[in-house]
Amino acid sequence: MMIDILGGALTGSNFSHQVNSSAYPGADSAHTGQTIILIDPTKGNGSLRMFTGRIEELVEAMAEAGQTRLPGGRRLAARKLAAERGIAIEAETWKQLQAL
Repeated sequence: MMIDILGGALTGSNFSHQVNSSAYPGADSAHTGQTIILIDPTKGNGSLRMFTGRIEELVEAMAEAGQTRLPGGRRLAARKLAAERGIAIEAETWKQLQAL
């Protein structure tokens, strides 16, 4: 959630409570964009080589606490489903895209 807030604030995107999704009936997304922050755990002050182990420890602790869903799980599932089913598009729009 903090990354969503940071991404929205840094890029000037709408926050989720500001999005009017009525213009996108049936949409799986709020159409607010995406921010990707990449961090190389092998770089930086003293290196973070223990990063993978620490993340594994966190995920295990979450599972032991009864957390059944990991952050980003719903988004990844929706992405997989869209890749399998494709995305519905009107025939006229498809023709316009092909013409480009």
